[in-house]
Amino acid sequence: MLQYKPLAAIVLSCLVASSCADSQAAAARYFASGEEYFAKKQYSEAIIQYRNALEADPRLARAHITLARAYAANNDYKTAYTEYRHAGDLMTDDLQVQAEVGNMLLLGRYFDDAKERAQKILQKEPSHLGGLILLGNALAGLQDLDSAVTVAERAIRVDPNREGVYSNLGALQLARGNRTDAEQAFKRAIALDPESVPAHLSLANFYRAVNELDASEAELKRALELDPASLRAALALASLYIETSLPARAEPYLRRVAETRNDAGSWLDLADYLVSQRRTTDALTVLDKLAADPGSYAVARIRIAAITHSAGRTTEAHAIVADLLRRNPNDARALALEARLLLAERRVDDALVRARAAIQADPNSDDGHFALGRIYSARNEIESARREFNEVRNLSPGRLDAQIELVQLHIGRKEIDTAIQIATSAVQTHRNNLEARIALIRSLLVRPGDQPKANVQVQNLVRDFPSSPAAKAALGSFYSAVKDTTAARREFERALELDPGYMDALAELVAIDLSTGRPNDARKRLNKWIQKQPNDPVLLLMGAKVALAERRLPEAERILRHLVEVDSANLEAYAMLGQVYIAANQLPAATREFTAMVERDPNSSTAHTMLGLLMHAQRRVPEAIVHYEKAFESDSHSATAANNLAWILAENDRDLDRALQLAQSAKAQLPNDSSVLDTLGWVYFKRGMLPLATTSLEEAVQLNPASVMSNYHLGVAYAKAGDDAKARKSIEQALKLEPNFARADDAKKILAKLVY
Repeated sequence: MLQYKPLAAIVLSCLVASSCADSQAAAARYFASGEEYFAKKQYSEAIIQYRNALEADPRLARAHITLARAYAANNDYKTAYTEYRHAGDLMTDDLQVQAEVGNMLLLGRYFDDAKERAQKILQKEPSHLGGLILLGNALAGLQDLDSAVTVAERAIRVDPNREGVYSNLGALQLARGNRTDAEQAFKRAIALDPESVPAHLSLANFYRAVNELDASEAELKRALELDPASLRAALALASLYIETSLPARAEPYLRRVAETRNDAGSWLDLADYLVSQRRTTDALTVLDKLAADPGSYAVARIRIAAITHSAGRTTEAHAIVADLLRRNPNDARALALEARLLLAERRVDDALVRARAAIQADPNSDDGHFALGRIYSARNEIESARREFNEVRNLSPGRLDAQIELVQLHIGRKEIDTAIQIATSAVQTHRNNLEARIALIRSLLVRPGDQPKANVQVQNLVRDFPSSPAAKAALGSFYSAVKDTTAARREFERALELDPGYMDALAELVAIDLSTGRPNDARKRLNKWIQKQPNDPVLLLMGAKVALAERRLPEAERILRHLVEVDSANLEAYAMLGQVYIAANQLPAATREFTAMVERDPNSSTAHTMLGLLMHAQRRVPEAIVHYEKAFESDSHSATAANNLAWILAENDRDLDRALQLAQSAKAQLPNDSSVLDTLGWVYFKRGMLPLATTSLEEAVQLNPASVMSNYHLGVAYAKAGDDAKARKSIEQALKLEPNFARADDAKKILAKLVY
């Protein structure tokens, strides 16, 4: 029987159907437009259109998979991963898509998820080649190498004439340590198709992994002969040259990739290479061109800001970041960069605010978490730093800098086994990476029992990187650790021959020169550098130490006065300058000079700090307090004024609340300075906060074991806490270092009262 619906219901049904049809039509139009952009490699435009298609029809599965591919092509793998997961959940019967999703899981090191995805593919089609390869790689990632090889051999039985399966088997055999079987598998792939570029690339990677670098180079060149447009081969050859300390050979290949791809990522790689070669002008030229494109403006300007800041143009660098944040206040990358810049300027509290803002803008910002980790490390908040660096590893499992930071962190905490474990993992993931291998060597050098292993690692490093100054310096560090000063000097000098601008080697050589009574050699080395970089605080401080070692007090004074002008927060420089004035008996003359300077510029934090130091040395304590207060008022980031004022207040039991505030401010600026930690610990002691006092003083002694006062203060704190054994050890160490130091009588009285 025919039934009639009310007119309103009929109209509503038509409207709904019409709306659905319109949405689907719009989605189809957007999707088609996205496909056109994708075909032209205009990935940013394609992404916009695919997203428009999904907004019109969220269930359009093919838009999810193409959007994922566009993100991957645009080097945004984090977002690509999310879209791949959406596509996989919607296209459960498309086994090729499932395999593609699984491979993205592998890239993110989600091996269990990839294994599960592969198993579902094979349940539906047991001989699916992509599913078998995915399963084998997932098992390899889970370190089940025997099962992975079994699966790879099964894939060969499915398609014995496909060279890719042999390359896969070769990689797995190599992971098992079966070098001969691996090489045979890679060569079998080439035998099946001698003109296969991927097969030659796989064999090249094998030779690279086993350090047959000439053979690797030959295979990569053969791949480029077969396909001059192969970007994978060009990138691999460039990477090989960079890692084997032949970077000049890398540039043509990096340029070829950038010019062919013409995408932001490739041009940024070229710019980073140019920066690594100290060709900042060329790098800025590349980045300026990249910044002309609105799509890559922000990422290029971020790189420009970093380069500008490294060149000492801090105001310009901050202006670039400010411009980026005006355009987008929630740009997590710009916020993270500003945090890094502020940290480099020792503005630790300001850096902390920016890093937290970066993470608030994007909780998945690995740059934000990395910056926060560096800041916590600078503040000596080690557990918080460890947590942030591990979060970086979770977000970007292949990010090496976080692993290296963790290695250094655990070395500092004397957790050497953990440091070695992380460094070993980094080397396994980045087999040919110089930094990873040096991190492992450093962790093995800490304990004498591990030094034979360090020797093996460093000898292999020098063999693999014969032209690397960092490798030579690592060998020098090994010889220093085993007390072979002659060999250490030789290797550091070789590092400088390879790279006359390698400052780490210079610092080590200066230290060796001073420790062996050869300050004249140290001065000659440093003068060449200081002439080129007259405002570098590290070089100036080394120069001052050399001048003091030679008892050239006027020269030391000149260098130190220049140093406090360019780095007003350098506590060690002020302390050394005070020692110079005392040694030269120039306290009154210096006082008159800096008084005149304050009259000319009443807000000069540097002049007030120096007057505070001079007044204190002349025991004019009230006047010292006045000048330190004025220095801190003029510049709240003046760590030297804050630290010295806190010390005076604590020593004289005056306004301990203010002393604590000042000491904490100094620590925020100079978190790893032993003098600052000593002051903070002593203030804590004066306020009766013994657990915090002993913690800070222990850190001070750890950073500077030769400090008489830090050992004495720590002993006093231990005695107050009732830990007589530790108190005795620390106070006896202070007396051993300097039997007649200012508090020697008090130290002996405390020793006499200790029970055990």
